Amino acid sequence: MFNLLGMDAGMVQKFAPMIIKYLTGEGASESLLSGLTSAWGVK
Repeated sequence: MFNLLGMDAGMVQKFAPMIIKYLTGEGASESLLSGLTSAWGVK
């Protein structure tokens, strides 16, 4: 998915935590956050 945006795995690892933090602040569901965290390998 990110490769369509020209992002490699290293870039995803940098931006994924920020996206998760933003979605958390916006009230995203725990199941969505868990799924994204697993899919993106966020620690």
